[in-house]
Amino acid sequence: MSELGIRNVRLTPGGASVTWLAGGEDGPRVLDLWTLDVASGQSRVLVRAADLISAAAESLSDEEKARRERLRISDVGGIVEYEWSAAGDALLFPLGGHLYLVEIGPAGQHTKQLTTTQGEVIDAHFSPKGKYVSYVRDRHLWVVELGTGVTTRLSSDLKPEESAGSAEFIAQEEMHRFSGYWWAPNEVYVAFTVVDESPVAIAKRIEVYADRFETIEQRYPYAGGKNAAVRLVLKSVGGASVDAKLPPFEYLARVGWDLKGEHVYVQSQDRAQTTLTLSAVDAKSGASRELLVERDAAWINLHEDFRPLADGGFVWASERHGYKHLETRNGDGSLRAMLTSGDWVVQSVRAIDARQGVIYFDGFRDSPLELHLYAVGLETRGMEPKRLTAGQGWHETTVGAEGKLWVDVFSTPTAAPTIRLFSVDGQKLADLGANGAAEVQDGTKALTIGSFTGPDGTELYYRIRKPKGAKEGVKYPAVVYVYGGPGAQVVQRRWLPRADVIESKLADAGFVVFAMDNRGSPHRGKRFESVLKSHFAGAELEDQAAGVRWLQQQDFVDGERVGICGASYGGFMTLMALLREPSLYKVGVSIAPVTDWALYDTHYTERYLGEPVTNAEAYARSAVLPHVDGLVGKLLVIHGMADDNVLYTHSTKLYKALQDAGKMFDIMVYPGEKHGITGAKAKRHELNALVGYFVEHLKGN
Repeated sequence: MSELGIRNVRLTPGGASVTWLAGGEDGPRVLDLWTLDVASGQSRVLVRAADLISAAAESLSDEEKARRERLRISDVGGIVEYEWSAAGDALLFPLGGHLYLVEIGPAGQHTKQLTTTQGEVIDAHFSPKGKYVSYVRDRHLWVVELGTGVTTRLSSDLKPEESAGSAEFIAQEEMHRFSGYWWAPNEVYVAFTVVDESPVAIAKRIEVYADRFETIEQRYPYAGGKNAAVRLVLKSVGGASVDAKLPPFEYLARVGWDLKGEHVYVQSQDRAQTTLTLSAVDAKSGASRELLVERDAAWINLHEDFRPLADGGFVWASERHGYKHLETRNGDGSLRAMLTSGDWVVQSVRAIDARQGVIYFDGFRDSPLELHLYAVGLETRGMEPKRLTAGQGWHETTVGAEGKLWVDVFSTPTAAPTIRLFSVDGQKLADLGANGAAEVQDGTKALTIGSFTGPDGTELYYRIRKPKGAKEGVKYPAVVYVYGGPGAQVVQRRWLPRADVIESKLADAGFVVFAMDNRGSPHRGKRFESVLKSHFAGAELEDQAAGVRWLQQQDFVDGERVGICGASYGGFMTLMALLREPSLYKVGVSIAPVTDWALYDTHYTERYLGEPVTNAEAYARSAVLPHVDGLVGKLLVIHGMADDNVLYTHSTKLYKALQDAGKMFDIMVYPGEKHGITGAKAKRHELNALVGYFVEHLKGN
C-alpha cells in the first residue's frame, strides 16, 4: 500500500474508525498518523510527527536502521509503526528513539512521552489487556505498568553477545519474524528469545559514503556457517522464569499462545528446512509435547496462519497436498477438518469470527494473478469458499477482529489503488481517499497480460508493454524486466509502482518491455516452486529464454536487439542470462546481484541449495563467476556501497573475475545506499542510468 503513500491501514477495536500512516504537510516521506471516523466519513490527522519531534532531530541507531531496512521502511521517517490497545482507547508508537502513548477518551486525546531513559526503544507493544507496555532497549526486554508508571526489566543478566526479546538477523531477513517476545493473553506470562550471536562469524566490510567510509564488523551467517543460538524463555511477570524444553532445532520460526495463556505453541525447523515441528510448551514448567510434524523433500515454506481456538484446537495451514490450504486441528494435533482444497493457493488468514464460525482468508482461487478475500465456515466440512471482493484485480484487505468490517485496497495494472471500507455484507461504507484510479498513465495504456506454453508444457504468464506511440509494422528493441527467484511474482493484475516507473520509462524511450514469471515463482503450488531445489538459474533461465524466443516471434519486436535488467535475484538472473545465453541478450543491467551463493546467508541459501560442504555441486551449478568468459554483450553493474544484505563483495568479486577474463564492462555505484536504493536523488539517478544504458547500447545498434 506504500505506492499510495498510505501504509499500515488498521481498523480500530470495535470498528469505530480506520487509521493509517501517510505523509502530510511535512512531505510524503515524513509519516503522520491519520484517522477516518466511520460514522461521519470524515478523516483528519490524529498525530502529527513534527508536533512531537522535528525530522532533523530524529537520529536512529545502526540496529534500528538495519531493522527498518529489513522491514522495508527505511525510505520514510516520522511515525513508521503504531499499535492500538485492545480496548481501542489508546495507541502506541515509537518516535525519535522514545515511546509515545496517545490516550483517547470522551474529552479528547492526550499524548505523552512514555520513556525518557537513554537508549533507543524498539518493537513496542501493548499487553493483550492493556495493563502494560513492553519494549526492547539495550539488549533487554522491559515492561511499563501503565497505571503506576513503574518500569521493570524482564530479562535476566546477559552475556556480552546475548540479547533478549529481539529477532536475530536471520529471523528478520529470511523468516520474516520481526519480534522476539510474545505476551500470554492473560498477561501472566511473556515468552521471549535469548539470542547468542557468538557462534556467528564476523564479516568485516566497508560501507562507503560520499564523505567517509566506515568499517563494519557484522555477524553474518554465511551459507554453511554457524547460526545464532536461540533459546525461548517463559517468564512470569514479576515472578520466576523457565527455559522451554524444546526438541533440538536450528531455527525458531514462529511462537504463539493458546487463548487461556497456559501453553506456548512453537514452530521450529531443522537446518535443512525439510522438517517443521509444532510443539506445545507448558508455561509453568517449560515441558513440551509434539503436536505435528510437516515434512517436504524440497523445503517447508513458513506461514503466519496458526490460530488458536477456544476449545483448545487450532487453525493450521499445510502444503502437504501440493498447494497451501487451511485446516482445523484438535488440541492433540490430529486433523479435524480440511477447510479449503483444490489446485490453488491460500495466501493468509485475515481474521476469525468465532461467534459466527467463519474464517476470512485471502488467496488465489480465481487466478494465480489475482488476490481476493474469501470466507468459509470454520467447522463446516465441504463448504465452498465465498468470495467477498468484487472486481478483477488485486485486493489487499484488512479485516476487523470481529469480521464485521474490512478495508479493501484494490488496484489493477492500469489503475492506482483505491481504498474503501466495507461491511461484512459487502456494502461500501466509505472511501479513504481519491487516488485517481480511473486515470490510466501513458506508460500503461499498451500493457497486456497473457500466457504462453513453457518448455515443459507449463502455462507461463507474461506482462508486455509497447512503446508509447508504437506504429504498425515497426519492430522495436525489447528489454526483459526479470526477477526469476523464489518468493516473488512479477506478473500480477495489480498496480506495481516500481515496475511501472521502470517499464514506463523504458517504453517512453522506445522499447518493448517484457516480464514473465518462470517456474520457481510463488502462488502456483509447491511443484511449480520446487524446481529450484539444488539448482539456481536452471529452470528459471530455461523459461526466461523460452519467453525471449516467444517475444522474438512477435511482429513488433526486433529479435536481434533484446536486453535484460533486474535487481537482487533479478540481478543474478541478468548476469546468468547475459553470460550463458549471449545469442539472446545483447545488453544487461544488473542491480545488486548475488554472484557467489556461498557469500549469502544460511536460511535463504540452504533452503534451496543445501549446505556447501555437502552439496558443493549445487553451488557450482548456481555460481556466476565460472561463466564470465561468456560475456559478449554490454554489461552495467549497479550496487549500493553500504549494502548489508547482498554485500558489495558480490560485485567486487565479479569485477575481478571479469577483469581477469579481459572483459570490458561498466559500473555505477551509490555511496551510502543499502540493498534497496531509497534516496530520492539516488533512485532517480539509478533509473536514468538504467534507461540511458539501454538507449545508448541497444536502441541505436
